[in-house]
Amino acid sequence: MKQKLEMLGEDIDKNKESLQKAKEIAGERQVNI
Repeated sequence: MKQKLEMLGEDIDKNKESLQKAKEIAGERQVNI
């Protein structure tokens, strides 16, 4: 059970990172326009 929770935590961290990257990319694109 604990391992599943840790894996979920890692997935959430990865999702946050990809969201942050997506925001940065979107911001760069807006700046380029």
